[in-house]
Amino acid sequence: MSYIYIVRHGQSVANLDPLQYKAYTSSDIPLTELGGIQARSAGSVIKDHADNTKERQNNIAVYSSPYLRCVNTTKEILGRLNIDPPIQTNLLLSEISFGEQEGCNVEEYEHRPAEEHFHDRMGGLQYKPHRGDSFLDVHTRTGLFVVQQRFFETHSFNIIVSHAAVCLMLHYFLIAQCPKEHALQLKAHDYWPNTLVRAYSLASPQSQFEYLGTLNGRDAI
Repeated sequence: MSYIYIVRHGQSVANLDPLQYKAYTSSDIPLTELGGIQARSAGSVIKDHADNTKERQNNIAVYSSPYLRCVNTTKEILGRLNIDPPIQTNLLLSEISFGEQEGCNVEEYEHRPAEEHFHDRMGGLQYKPHRGDSFLDVHTRTGLFVVQQRFFETHSFNIIVSHAAVCLMLHYFLIAQCPKEHALQLKAHDYWPNTLVRAYSLASPQSQFEYLGTLNGRDAI
């Protein structure tokens, strides 16, 4: 049996106080103390769920958004698993961008009158800033990650740590379903709180992924 565990990063200083988005670049926002505790808790529930330690140590792949809050969450999880595999950071797992694709940086974007509710809209699957990532962008980027990894051909134990919208899109790719309408109307972090772990299994490469549900207490999909 092969498994994928998808985890959103722990609470960051900007989750706690949105004004912190002005103090850091988006990729450098650190975890709070609670975020570290949440990450270690996620590691514990993954450890408890794993079939056996030997398989986990010898046949594991770990993927993370390169953003600091995700990398640090991943390190805390692996610490609880008591293993030290390489963390494969991947830009396809990054947070939704804020317009950098067409030369509109975060500071310029924040001052656009039409986007004055910038911080309130972060993380929504329908999030579409001026010249930034849209729902389709997130869908395409996440799908490319899934295709590139070919998860279960070489690893039977996979951990992915990313951001709320990317985690939610990964969920829909793995269960081979389109997002439900209500999932496109609310913010992704309403469906994927900090360090929530969702688990998936695959009996063979020819089978569809089975969604096993959450490992730590909430399921709003």
